This record gives sequence, C-alpha cells and structure tokens, in this order.
Amino acid sequence: MSETLADVQYSDADFAHDQRAIDFYRDHGCATVMDAFQIANILHTDGMVREASNFYRIAFDLHPKEAHVFPNAHVLLNVSLLCLLKAGENPSEEDMQLLRGYSIPCYNYIRGVMISWREGDHLRALETMGNCYEEFHTGEECDRIYLSTAIRLSHKYNFLQNNKNEQSRKIPNIFYSYEREKFSKNQEKNTKLKFFDKNEASEWLFENYGAETRRIFLSIHHEYSESSFFMMHVIYKNGGWWKKADISLKIDIHQLSALSNRYQCIFLESQGGIQDQFLGLSPYNPILADSIISMYKNIYNYRNKIPDFYIYGKSSIARSINRKIYSSLKEKSCDISFLFLSEREWDKVF
Repeated sequence: MSETLADVQYSDADFAHDQRAIDFYRDHGCATVMDAFQIANILHTDGMVREASNFYRIAFDLHPKEAHVFPNAHVLLNVSLLCLLKAGENPSEEDMQLLRGYSIPCYNYIRGVMISWREGDHLRALETMGNCYEEFHTGEECDRIYLSTAIRLSHKYNFLQNNKNEQSRKIPNIFYSYEREKFSKNQEKNTKLKFFDKNEASEWLFENYGAETRRIFLSIHHEYSESSFFMMHVIYKNGGWWKKADISLKIDIHQLSALSNRYQCIFLESQGGIQDQFLGLSPYNPILADSIISMYKNIYNYRNKIPDFYIYGKSSIARSINRKIYSSLKEKSCDISFLFLSEREWDKVF
C-alpha cells in the first residue's frame, strides 16, 4: 500500500489551490511520511482543514507503524480526525476504533471533541476527554481545546470557584513588567509598577532561586521566553499583576482590588486559550507551582527539540489550569477561584 501511495500524483485541487502547499509539493513531492506531514501542516495552518485531514491521513498510511519513526502514527491519525471535525464532518467509527487501538487518550480526546462540538454537552465532553492532554507536549492544540471546553462550561456552572471555604491568599496590588533594556516611554506614572531589565531580573532570580535558575535564564535567546521565564518565577514568589512591557493599561491598581479579593487566578481568554501579556495571581499559587515544574521538565528534556512557545509562559500555564480543571471535576470541589476575561472585556483593561 505504501508503495502505491508513494506513486500517486496530486493536482492543485487536492491542495485546495493553496500556493504554499503546491510549491512544497512541486519541490519535494509526497512520497514520504515527512513530505505528507509537512504538506498537511501547511494546509492546516492556512485553514484548509479538509485537505489537511487528507494529507495527515496519507502520512499515516505511508507510516511504517514503528515507534521510532517521527511523527508517531497515532499522532497523524489523531490530527487527521481532528481536522475532519474542524471541517464539519465526523470520523467513521472504524477510524475511531483504529485510533483507539493506537492510543486510548487520543481516542478519548477526539470522542470528547465530537461530544462538545456536535452535541454541545461540554460536561460530558470533559468527562470523556479525562486527562488526555498528558499525551501531548504543553502548547499543543489539545490544551487549548480542553481549556476552551471548560471555559464554556464555567459560564453555566461555577465549578472553577473556591468552594472549600478555605482562606486563600489575595493577589497583591502591584504590577510587574520586564524588558531587556531600560525604557521610559511606556512606563506609567504608577508607583505600584516594578519594572525589571535583564540585569535586574538576573540578579533577582539568583537571590531568590539560586545560580542554576539564573544560568537557565541567561541561556534563553528570545525575549518573549526570557520574559515568560521571569514572570513565572516573580509572580509565583510575590504574587501580583503581570503586564507586557509595551502595553498601557486603562485600568488602575485600585480598580483591580475588587477582583483580587475574589479571585486567585485572573487570565485573558483568547480563542479558547489564555494570553500572558496580562494576568494576576496570588503568591505561591498552585497553578504557577505546577507550571514551573512543567517548564523545567520541558527545558531539561526538550529545549532545542520543540519550539520555545511550547515550553514557556502560557503553554505551561494552560496545562496546569487543565490539570486543576480535571481534578476539580473529579473531586467536585476547587480550592482556588478563576476569572477568565473574554476578548470583549479586554478593552476595559488596555
């Protein structure tokens, strides 16, 4: 089958006339797993989800089904079925059982997405998905879809609120921000803003977390990753509000006080996921504690193997939120309170 598939010639229509995919095909062909995978990724990125599903499936069919061949076979089948759902179609039961034979977490993921998107039963969808996200790296789409499903459910049920009657730490009334070089144009006249440049952040990390943490910080090449790494440490230790250096806030610290008294985790929601240019968390917050563990695991095991986006900041935080969602649903209780500000509410902030 693989040999026959490798000989197939494709027309421009097979790529939905997507020029990037066509150019890649003309340069490389589609005779190998990786060629088909790259074409599928281009189509997926460009929004041609039905055609992307086809080429992920071609990559799966070309795959020798050996565990050492990247990407793994079940990953290709999983994303092929997900793209089919995005295109408004349902996978066949035969394909679902084929996926189940490779990976039960992936099967639960796709089945849960079907329940959420087709039936609108977000609670049953989350119960079906379980902790399927653990099958994926932080930053993968699974985290975003799981979280977006939970946020939809939270609009109906307040299951992400502290219902244990425990005294929780408040979010302190102070902003933190970071940029490599000192700047003045965007610094607001606010004594509650503590700004760090790279040297100051490096020294703060050494004083509060030690030499190894500072070494890792100084080894990071991209400013977003530096900023995210520092944010997770300083907000965990001190608590408070984090804002990206180049944004100006409409809301002041006193207006946020009412929120900080009610919630321990405040995030901006965007397209079902979270953003980290603005957030607020209480000190020693369990979400950031778990996020930092995930981040260090990714740094030690996967740095230079996966994109920085998968390692730092919102990707690790989203995974930790999902773990809290999973445990809260399972235990029918939550020990911290979340607030997700929708994109419609962003204008009130900045």
